[in-house]
Amino acid sequence: MDENKLLEMFKLREDILMALEEGILAIDKNKKVIFINKSAIPMLHITESEPIGKDLNEIYPASRLGELLTTGKKEFNVQMKSLKNDYVISDRMPIYDNGEIVGAFAVFRNRTEVVQLAENLTGVKHLVESMRANNHDFVNKLHVILGLIQMKKYDEAVEYIMNVSMVQKEIISTIIKQIKIPSIAALLIGKFARASELGIHFALDSSSSLEENDTRIPSDVFITVLGNLIENAMDSLNSTDVSNKKIYVSILSTPKEIKIVVSDNGNGIKKSNLKKIFKDGFSTKSNSRGTGLFVVKSLIETYNGKISVTSEMEIETKFTVKFKKEGK
Repeated sequence: MDENKLLEMFKLREDILMALEEGILAIDKNKKVIFINKSAIPMLHITESEPIGKDLNEIYPASRLGELLTTGKKEFNVQMKSLKNDYVISDRMPIYDNGEIVGAFAVFRNRTEVVQLAENLTGVKHLVESMRANNHDFVNKLHVILGLIQMKKYDEAVEYIMNVSMVQKEIISTIIKQIKIPSIAALLIGKFARASELGIHFALDSSSSLEENDTRIPSDVFITVLGNLIENAMDSLNSTDVSNKKIYVSILSTPKEIKIVVSDNGNGIKKSNLKKIFKDGFSTKSNSRGTGLFVVKSLIETYNGKISVTSEMEIETKFTVKFKKEGK
């Protein structure tokens, strides 16, 4: 397919593509812009009056769309910066003709709108997760209470009920007091409920604190990072015979940075895998790690953060994430 045919392909659909709310940008195999719709220009803050025919790097230096001409890999939900450092979410795909890459195109969505939707959904999702896990946990505890009553151990039954109620109330109250961003607090409560269901002791550090105005980083970023790290810790603990399973979470906000720590006493990660664990596609079934870690690392780095991991086999694995506060 030569350049004219590629142009024609987009021209035939121009009316439809121009009317879309999503931004669309396409390049040929020489990284020349062959199509851009009306939505993409303000979304990416492109100031070039005549972008068609221009080199992609000339009108949008931050773009990595050209990389697909070499890799040929489709990429979805990639977060990227506009020319004014706003964030957009992009899906990118190569264009093939007879098995040969002849171009690539990207579809952009306004990140703010996606984040608002995500925050609404995640708040509901984690509330449902918490309710589901608590329901299972409630049934288990009810069986204990019924058993004690049938054994006529009435004092023990009353004491058990009081202890269970007090522990759950204290933990949920602590999370809400320390973490003032509702969707993140909902996530932690949901994970606490899930951990209880799995027989895992879930602890939030007593000095943890996160206020709504502590950071400009969207809460869904923290949800993705925390959610993946905690879920991986649970997976690791589920595959181990450790009797006293523990997950420790710390979220500390200092004047200079926000520091997140998630640790567990599961199987651990082999030393040879520590450098591979954040690579795309890497996973180890024996360690139950790797799930989403490439995505997590990419997301953290998008916001100029850093993630590190230390691990001692069958003792402790600790993930540490640091986000610098703006201007610090």
